[in-house]
Amino acid sequence: IAASACGGDPAPATPRAEALLGGTGMADTPWPSDAFLKDGKLAIADVKIEGGQPGPLSTLAATLSELDGAPTYTSAFFPTRGELPDGPLEGSARWLNLEASHPGHVGALFYRKETREVVALPPRGVVLDEGRPYAVVVESPSLAPSPEMRDALEGRGPLAGVYARVAPFVRDATPSAVTVFTVGRHTRMIEAMRDVAAQRKAPAAVVTKVYAGAALDDFLGRPSTTRPGLGDPAGVVHDRIEAVILGTFEAPSFLSATPPALGRVETDASGLPIVKGVEAIPFMLTLPKKPASGWPRVPIMIFQHGLNAGRSQVVTPANDYARAGYATIGIDAIWHGDRGKTVVDAKHNFTGAAGPDGLADADDFGASIQLFDFDGDPARGVGPLDGRYVRDNLRQAIVDLAELVRFVREGDLSPVAAADPLLAGIAFDGQHVVYTSESFGSVIGAGGVAVAQGLAGGVLSVGGGGLFLATLPSSPQFNGLVTPLLRATFDPAIDVSDPSILPGEAQRSLALLQAAIAPGDPLSFAPKIAAQGKNLLLLQARSDELIPNQATELLAVAAGATAVSLPSGSEPPRFVTLPSANAPFAGASSTIALVQLSPALHTMFTGFTGERRYMPDFPPFVPLAEPERVDNPIELAHALALAFAASVRSGGPGRVEPLTR
Repeated sequence: IAASACGGDPAPATPRAEALLGGTGMADTPWPSDAFLKDGKLAIADVKIEGGQPGPLSTLAATLSELDGAPTYTSAFFPTRGELPDGPLEGSARWLNLEASHPGHVGALFYRKETREVVALPPRGVVLDEGRPYAVVVESPSLAPSPEMRDALEGRGPLAGVYARVAPFVRDATPSAVTVFTVGRHTRMIEAMRDVAAQRKAPAAVVTKVYAGAALDDFLGRPSTTRPGLGDPAGVVHDRIEAVILGTFEAPSFLSATPPALGRVETDASGLPIVKGVEAIPFMLTLPKKPASGWPRVPIMIFQHGLNAGRSQVVTPANDYARAGYATIGIDAIWHGDRGKTVVDAKHNFTGAAGPDGLADADDFGASIQLFDFDGDPARGVGPLDGRYVRDNLRQAIVDLAELVRFVREGDLSPVAAADPLLAGIAFDGQHVVYTSESFGSVIGAGGVAVAQGLAGGVLSVGGGGLFLATLPSSPQFNGLVTPLLRATFDPAIDVSDPSILPGEAQRSLALLQAAIAPGDPLSFAPKIAAQGKNLLLLQARSDELIPNQATELLAVAAGATAVSLPSGSEPPRFVTLPSANAPFAGASSTIALVQLSPALHTMFTGFTGERRYMPDFPPFVPLAEPERVDNPIELAHALALAFAASVRSGGPGRVEPLTR
């Protein structure tokens, strides 16, 4: 028993572990760290995870080595020498922007005995700024810096230069561990892809099918409901729609000369991305009822579908949009619908009637398999879950959205007017275009709204950011589908069943996967939306079982959103702290807002009913004894989007109106 000589207070505990700084690899160097930077890129020789497969771990290292810095959302991992108790660790970590005077954000510590790492968990609701230098400063009585880390902090040794920037911030402190890193400029390549694509002639429409009159009823069905969207097996309400046009426009492929195929973005000698081929992008365009006086210049709204769906989902908000006078257009995203690897058109999408309808039949998982490279392409030497292909699929998907906006604003849509006598004389108002979307359409939509030139704003329903580090650990549906694949390839110890025991953010494999796709993740793009004066409305469904509220609210933080409450049917966010306001709400020059609707499901923008399968407020994930039927606020979601779009089109900031169900 030891006692101090001053006042009988107990002596400070002797640290039981040391934070390593070897500078040779991830086994002895914190992550993230500028110690890995070589010639402007991270140099990751290997990724060693106990039980992980050599092939996937090798491609993960290669993917990380193409980054120019750390991700915008991450934990900090400190390899240690010595033993500490598993679980939450006494002390805290301060996350510092080294170019700001802000005192930093404080986060908790966690020790993983299995991997011998102290983990500085990301502070609640903190997303890092692209291109900025940061430090994570750990203080814990159980941890001390190794001699090598102490040398670096005191200006000695091979890594003194890396640590020099943090010296003024820790001069009067005794940190237990420190890492210094620079966040990469992850959006740069997509912006270059957009610019290269924009140098090409604006695309022209190729019309493949027009549905109107009785044929439109056969196509969309004869539902008994009057509610918009999916939910009636007899079809979709379309009483305000005059016609549906199917067609294509050409857009550059940066992945393959013969799309669809897995591919990677490559650059020429000057560093510009190379166009490898051209792909016919399928679109669906719906038109509002033709006035007796003839066609006006019809304004256009974009609607982009969710994961494993397709352009057929354009009709789900289109009737409400048509009532307000809008045409609605959307495309098949990469690997979806008629851009899929295997396309079948044997039945009608909306009625189930036999025979082709011009749209690819539904495929529950095919798009996901290719988008996330679950199977690889052995014939072309592509292994499964290669982050380079996943990242570049996301990049291509975002650039496709920018090309869709260019098609609407600058392209040749005159073939639509020539496709049918009913359409003669129609023209479109491509100015002040507003993007709307659901699920995967909102995930890529954050990037699309940020980079598409001439886009006035967006309404993203049930999107989110931090796909591996925020979304996966809190999503009962993604957890069940994706986690087994990640265990079989990268890390058999992945466990996202209960964050109170092992947080998802405390698992290095998930953090590295998050870093690998940072150039396509919504968190990298969200800050650019407000910076460009664009408007954004985020809609989330409370206890969303696919894109969890944790991920949507993190995206709201990155975008700089205000949480807006409606008179009824809405709730404040639960996982982050945002500025708050009551509707009606509008920003000074542009508006960034989050509205949480309740009760509601993930499908609230496309379907008027559905089932809840898990107890709310997960994780942990507790299945309900029986699925619970939920009446979605689809009319309210559409009305909020239309009111927001109308205010944006008027030239002012977007307005969140005080609407109710």
